[in-house]
Amino acid sequence: MNVVYGGHELILYPSFYPHELRFFRVENAEDASQLIAQTSTTGTVKGLHLYLAPLKPAAKRLNNTKINFIQEVDRLYYLVINLDKRPWNNSAVADLLMNSISRDSVAAKLNGQPVYLPILSYQGDYIYVADISESLRMKSFSIDSSELRKLKITAIKLSVQEVEEEAVEAVASELGKLGNVSVVKDGADDWDFKLSSISLNNFFQKNTVWANGIYFDLDAYQGYSLAAAIYRQSVNMSSEPQSIYNKILYGRYSNEFEKMLLVRQLVRWGIKHGGIIPLFITYRHYMFNDDWDEGIYNMAVNPLTGISTDVFYRTVKLKLFPWNGWLLIGHNDTEDCSYNPFMFEKTLYCRAILMLVSDSAFIHQPYNGSWEVNRVVWYAVEKGGVKVPEDSYIFTDRKAAAADSRVLYRVLLGKFHHGAEMRLADILYSYHFLKKHINQFPPAVQERVNRLVALRLLNTTESVIPLAGLNLTKRDMWLELYLNYTHPDDVKVAAFLPPWTMLPWELLSLADTAVSTGKTISSINLVKDPQLPALFKELKNVNHVPDFLSKFVTQEEAKHRWELLDGWFSQHGHLLVTNGPYYLDSDNSSTKILKAFRSPAYPLGVGSYDYLSVPRFSKIIGVEP
Repeated sequence: MNVVYGGHELILYPSFYPHELRFFRVENAEDASQLIAQTSTTGTVKGLHLYLAPLKPAAKRLNNTKINFIQEVDRLYYLVINLDKRPWNNSAVADLLMNSISRDSVAAKLNGQPVYLPILSYQGDYIYVADISESLRMKSFSIDSSELRKLKITAIKLSVQEVEEEAVEAVASELGKLGNVSVVKDGADDWDFKLSSISLNNFFQKNTVWANGIYFDLDAYQGYSLAAAIYRQSVNMSSEPQSIYNKILYGRYSNEFEKMLLVRQLVRWGIKHGGIIPLFITYRHYMFNDDWDEGIYNMAVNPLTGISTDVFYRTVKLKLFPWNGWLLIGHNDTEDCSYNPFMFEKTLYCRAILMLVSDSAFIHQPYNGSWEVNRVVWYAVEKGGVKVPEDSYIFTDRKAAAADSRVLYRVLLGKFHHGAEMRLADILYSYHFLKKHINQFPPAVQERVNRLVALRLLNTTESVIPLAGLNLTKRDMWLELYLNYTHPDDVKVAAFLPPWTMLPWELLSLADTAVSTGKTISSINLVKDPQLPALFKELKNVNHVPDFLSKFVTQEEAKHRWELLDGWFSQHGHLLVTNGPYYLDSDNSSTKILKAFRSPAYPLGVGSYDYLSVPRFSKIIGVEP
């Protein structure tokens, strides 16, 4: 069978759709609505296409026919049963209660969706437990409420932990079927149930680790990580659920079937022993311009994180332009961007800018929490007692030149924004930087860097693509990476520590020198740090070559690199030079402007991710226990 994907007629047109993006502050939703109504990108460019401030469902009542909304999961609400208190310490009573609460009724009051497990249908591993969720849903319809009345409960003490008043009222009303409900302060000694919630956005942000174009957080987006976090709130918490979670996390299984059994074992522990009752999820929304002419479309959106995904900004199009156009983005944050290439930004608009100016090795697949290859493509994983060849670049003791895994990669090269071609030296120095300053990075980074053994260059290939009288040359670097790490899932091995950098070696050297003279990794700001330009000039004046790169970079090559960086700084006034699809053109107090990097050497083009805009997936229409 032949499968043909409909793509874009100019997929070789470098970078992505809009040629310019403008980020600016918009105070509130009403102002955003007015700007959307005034949008024009013909003649004078004005208005708004996207508002990066999460809105509650009530905001959808804004009277503007040009407005539409992107939805993401906001919070997961759940009840914790006090299993140390009678009658809830009776497992039969706890089970009866767990299945008698009407999630549908409570969820409807908050425009939410009922859930029966702490693994959501938007997460890839939900397929492992969909039948369990369905059986719990069906069981809730068959519970005889008279059984609860036989318990003769007269009063219920509900502890509340950072939960909105509407949710407290909805849950208290449902529990009122058992007895009179009184709300007690969180931390009170005497309580029956504790109503809690977890912000999915905060959970993912807290567990997202990113540095220099490499994500270190695949498991954070999987349902088993969310379930484990919630089960830790159990009164009956034991070592068992953590042990099960660790087996999943560290790949202590042989195949996917065994992984499925472990995920099922985890949720069955929660049902039987955890005393945790998942209730419902709520949503929040982002306003966008859906006007027939001046609106936007074609966006790939993550149901869990909405627009906070790399592929959103690699698919969004303006309706008036098949490519190019001005994308106008508003936000209501007062905090400025840190422009730190080694840390994920805190605010949504700054994360968007980071995702636009940088290319990561792999990016998040928006629909199942796995990986999507981006600038690094893996081809093969070999596991078990792999010998490291003599011509490899060793990052550990040469006597220990053996590894648990070997991964074959193709790195999509191209130019950095200041015009320099990507080279092996850039990637080698990226690894060196991580190892040298390992103690300043989070534990997730430290663990992976400590398992790095060696990198080997196989070759660099070139392909010439004729297009409209031009010859576009695409360069690829073929590398082998050796790791003291293995896992049953080859994708996890490939994404463990891929060979990549978003920064050229001279900027890494600048950061290295700054850190070595007292600055911390977390304080690096390539745009607004007043000290870095002077340090940059010092290094540029001597055509500095780091000792680590003395065998890989000549003085002439170093001189060329520093001159290119100096030219960039003179033109743009900042040092944020990366290799992503957009570059920071200007940053002032009111507006940040990004422009498309239309270099013919950029390896990706408009339409590269359009297959994610209309995702192909199976819909579960029924589950049989």
